[in-house]
Amino acid sequence: MLEDIFLDGTDMLPSVTFMREGSLRIEGRIIPGTTEVFFRPLIDWIRKLTCNKVILDVDIEYLSSDACIHLYKLLRTLNDNLVIQHIITFWHYELNDEEHYELGKIMAEKLDRIKFFFKGHAKD
Repeated sequence: MLEDIFLDGTDMLPSVTFMREGSLRIEGRIIPGTTEVFFRPLIDWIRKLTCNKVILDVDIEYLSSDACIHLYKLLRTLNDNLVIQHIITFWHYELNDEEHYELGKIMAEKLDRIKFFFKGHAKD
């Protein structure tokens, strides 16, 4: 049986909460160097997920280009999991970070089964 995932964030990697009932959250910073090793088990977990509805919160304050590629792979795996009927992603971004917002828009255009909602916030 699929186990829930709880990972504490560090200065280099985000915190992760993946609940098998469909509540998923990635929050923090993703610094290059270990992104593939970090994302591989998360992507494998999503392949095995069998719930009806997923709500994913993506609240990343810094995303390297390498991490962006792996985050997209994770989202694409979620998009391709046909067991899941409804997929919602809340894409959090700083209001003055147009690049991060546009990145979310590009991903939303490519992932046809995922409904994206954009949540801008002021910098802390």
